[in-house]
Amino acid sequence: MFSCSSGSDEQAVTPTSTPAKAVSQPTATTAPAPTAVPTKQPAPTPTKVPAPTATPKPLGTATPTPIPTQTPTPTPTPTPITNVFDLYGFTLRLDADTALDEYGLQVNGFTKTNPDKEQGIINFGYNGSNVIMYWQPNVGDNQTAVDSAISLLQISQKDQTFTPINSGDISVDNSSGKFAGFVSTKSDGKAAGGGLVGAWTCSSSNNTFSLSVSGDDSTVLQLRFDRIVDGFKCK
Repeated sequence: MFSCSSGSDEQAVTPTSTPAKAVSQPTATTAPAPTAVPTKQPAPTPTKVPAPTATPKPLGTATPTPIPTQTPTPTPTPTPITNVFDLYGFTLRLDADTALDEYGLQVNGFTKTNPDKEQGIINFGYNGSNVIMYWQPNVGDNQTAVDSAISLLQISQKDQTFTPINSGDISVDNSSGKFAGFVSTKSDGKAAGGGLVGAWTCSSSNNTFSLSVSGDDSTVLQLRFDRIVDGFKCK
């Protein structure tokens, strides 16, 4: 814009400053805090479970039926009879409740060291009596065998005197024989008991057997002597 004034020359024009248009400063805008958006989780994919495979049932192996083993029938062991002596060609059977091994049975040779079917001697205690029996080849006469048996007893008991009291015949397992009884006294004259002696010959073995039973009780002696004679068998 210009202004004119009279009576002057052209005057210098002073420009009028135009106020600058104020530029308004932008107001700072507070940005809203970002809202957390939840992450969408993908839905789990179901795992497909495979259908179970049927396990084939093993076929049972047929077990062969074992053939039962036949158990052999055991052979019964005979119960040893301790009241029987069965050796050397004869058998001697005593009472059922008699145990020869408990009565101190001894077996020895008579004319030899060891016994056999031709000779030997046994002795044992027998319920209150003492028994001696020996065998040898046939002596030819049973009475001679009885006398010899009494003599042997006298030799073994020198402090006693034997006095014969009776004698006679006997039969042992169908074999004829002889017997004699005696009493014994000690050197001081006191009684020492007595005994019975018998002898017979078995035809099967041709052996002569001599038996003596001695002790203190005459009744016991007779019972033991008879029991032995009844229980003797030739073989």
